[in-house]
Amino acid sequence: RSVPLFGHPVQFTGDLGVVAAKLDTRDFRARLQARTSLLHWKSVRMAGTVAFVTRGTANSIYRGLTFGSDFTGTAGVYARRWHAAVEFGFDKNIITHVRNTDWYRSNFYPDAKDGWYLNARGTFHSGFTGGVSLGRTELSLRVGSLRTEKFEQMTPPIFASVGFGVAF
Repeated sequence: RSVPLFGHPVQFTGDLGVVAAKLDTRDFRARLQARTSLLHWKSVRMAGTVAFVTRGTANSIYRGLTFGSDFTGTAGVYARRWHAAVEFGFDKNIITHVRNTDWYRSNFYPDAKDGWYLNARGTFHSGFTGGVSLGRTELSLRVGSLRTEKFEQMTPPIFASVGFGVAF
């Protein structure tokens, strides 16, 4: 939903994601973001997004919870009912809490420490995004590549996401 903030329209959104290979609510991502148009000329726009991101995972080795941010710039054509653009961004885990399991301590590393860790990792993402609006619904697609903050290739090296929204 777009709301005026200091006389400028800002879109606030949120999303929640879980691992798609096997539905597991212990592996999740929640994101709250603000997005606004920074520059525009006719239908060509440059937009900026700032997001607060929380991720969690749990397995036989550890349970982790991280808090971070994502800054993304997008430039493209934004028509009335569709858009197509390129994007580049940086996603940084600022602080992470790790709790090692008893199984891990008894089988691999008895002195493993639980606790909070700063600057766990960062990821650059770049790619293409597009979407179409039909009435009150919107369908969007993002595809791109991932690199570590040291520009090393990640596994998997690509990402794709499909979104569906309903205006209210």
